[in-house]
Amino acid sequence: MPTAAARRARITPLSDRSARIERTFDAPRARVWRAFTEPALVAQWWGRGNPLTVERFDLRKGGHWRFVEHSDHGDHGFEGRFAEVDPMNRLAQTFEWDGQPGHVMLDHMTFEDEGTGTRLIAISTAMSAEDLAGMLESGMEQGMNDSYAALDRVLIAMESGIAPPTSDAPATVRPASAVPTVEVKAGTGTAMHVLVSPAQGDTEFALRRFIMQKGGGMPLHTNLVEHQQYVLRGKARITIGSTVHEVAPDHTLFIPAGVPHSYDVTEAPFEFICVVPDRPDKVTLVDAC
Repeated sequence: MPTAAARRARITPLSDRSARIERTFDAPRARVWRAFTEPALVAQWWGRGNPLTVERFDLRKGGHWRFVEHSDHGDHGFEGRFAEVDPMNRLAQTFEWDGQPGHVMLDHMTFEDEGTGTRLIAISTAMSAEDLAGMLESGMEQGMNDSYAALDRVLIAMESGIAPPTSDAPATVRPASAVPTVEVKAGTGTAMHVLVSPAQGDTEFALRRFIMQKGGGMPLHTNLVEHQQYVLRGKARITIGSTVHEVAPDHTLFIPAGVPHSYDVTEAPFEFICVVPDRPDKVTLVDAC
């Protein structure tokens, strides 16, 4: 196992505005990806091990993230937008410190699978040479290594199943009618409402409501995350794998990640609650032939 010194992040200048950062972790890529993309885990290591409030974490292209670190020297806010989310492979985001508004960094991170370990390669690009020099002189390297050392501890805790949850998320209450309607492009006559998500404080799951109209449904497809569902009203014929189910109110469903499934409404409107882990998801249509 590498020593603590050997695992320190290596920062190599690439130009007067960019630098390459490399660090290895003694954990599989899937676990490292989770630690970077699940707010409850991010809160345990990102702020050098200090208490961290995850105010926003909308993990999608264009999504907003914002963290507040609580240290002996006061509170420090950081935020940005996600520019790319390629599950298990790449994560790109902007980075801005409240103490220097308008000085934005762009970080491109690649997660390389090395069997039982993971190599993280990040390219950080500043708006100017002065900005990069200022970041390096401000203690960026030490702060990063303090955070990665805290991440090492979180990864070990995850392996043993004792990673601690965060308790900093605020309580929120709002009427479901205030939630915007999102038309599901892959479906027909299907609308989604994200009732609770990281934007409302939950750091583990997303609570969604789907409403499918007459003649509506979803074609055979797979998802990257599992689904837990509870039917509120209406009826539908739902195929999960090779089995067809006639589903009615008060029925519950569990659909594992990667299992093909489809929905055909037989009594409209068909409405159900769907709970999914707060992780990147992707709908992939499946050829039914």
